[in-house]
This record gives sequence, structure tokens and C-alpha cells, in this order.
Amino acid sequence: MKNRWSAFDGDTPRERFSIDTAPRDGTLIYVGDPDVGEFPMQWAHIQRNGLFPGVVGMWAMSDGGMTWNEADYLGPTTWRPIEGDEQ
Repeated sequence: MKNRWSAFDGDTPRERFSIDTAPRDGTLIYVGDPDVGEFPMQWAHIQRNGLFPGVVGMWAMSDGGMTWNEADYLGPTTWRPIEGDEQ
């Protein structure tokens, strides 16, 4: 699906994919939601966050600065690869 998130894309819409198809092997990608924003994160299958007792596995920034929980259905809705010019 092609979405234009003007805050992130400027004049160039980027192709985004359903979060259900995101790689969950530790690959760093952008995950996002139009209402929240877009962040470079990776799936961390053993990640925990004390705000979500009993939940294991969530999206995490590589520096550990932020996690994004999917268990409450308020997680990211889309993903896209990090392109060479964004690193």
C-alpha cells in the first residue's frame, strides 16, 4: 500500500506494508502508524516492558529507548525498509 505521511515523506510518498508482513528476525526497519509516527525498530521476541505485565515480545529501538507493544492492538500498523540514504 502506498501512503503519504507528509511529516515523514516530504514530497515523496514511500511504499509501506502491513505490519503483519514485517520481518521478525531482528532486522532494523521503520514501523509506524499515521496517528503516532514512524520509528526505526526491530522485533525483539524476548523484550519485556514493565508497563505491560505478562507481555513478551514487542518492537524495540536498537538503543532500548522505546518499545512498542502489539498485544493491545495499539501497535504499529505499517512497516517499510530503511533505505540506504536514511542510515
